[in-house]
Amino acid sequence: TNTVETDVLRIGYRKTKGTVTVASGGTLTLGGKSGAAADLDIGINVDGTGTNNVSLLDTTGATLNATLDQVRIGKQNSGGGSGNGTLTFDAGTITANSISLAEGNRSWATIRQLGGTLTVNGNVTDGTGSSQLRIEGGTFNAGGNVSADLIVVGYDARNATMNMTGATAAIGSASSRVDLMVGRREHNTGTTFQGTLDASAVGSLTAYLDEFNVGTIPGDVGSSQGQPRG
Repeated sequence: TNTVETDVLRIGYRKTKGTVTVASGGTLTLGGKSGAAADLDIGINVDGTGTNNVSLLDTTGATLNATLDQVRIGKQNSGGGSGNGTLTFDAGTITANSISLAEGNRSWATIRQLGGTLTVNGNVTDGTGSSQLRIEGGTFNAGGNVSADLIVVGYDARNATMNMTGATAAIGSASSRVDLMVGRREHNTGTTFQGTLDASAVGSLTAYLDEFNVGTIPGDVGSSQGQPRG
């Protein structure tokens, strides 16, 4: 079990890359030093560099409990390099005030939630890079707008729920449309699972979508269920 209290945790910064993992069965508790919440940066690179920053926070098999303010994953504008960040976890409770994904045209960002609970009090924003919000398992609670190039809710034998709770909320934007998949199976796991998008608590929901797939199976690989609610 490890406890980290810091105002900012940077995993890979500027021209360097970084990886943080936790041993199977362990627990990482992350919070602030000056206040309750820490900022988290993963794969934040300097603009214009030719260096690749590929960075990762992966607590699969362990537990991640985190109280966060601003989360930034993947950032770089211009140059031949990249800012590439990934957050992967399958157990624990994470709260954040905001999340920013793929800032800049040389950036990549991925959140891969396999279990546990992730709550974002404010917005999940999508930059000009490539971004994925993969809620493959567990519960994701959004208090504001949510945007990413690809959003998946429930994937390959894992049940997942995305709850939207703001008085008004949007998925995507007019300039950044989303591929949204609720209940997606791509491998024959032999089990039935369900993805649920619940926006029943939202007074007004606007969705800017490119593709919208519910309970989709790209081939003969069993069955899946998707359920949008509003």
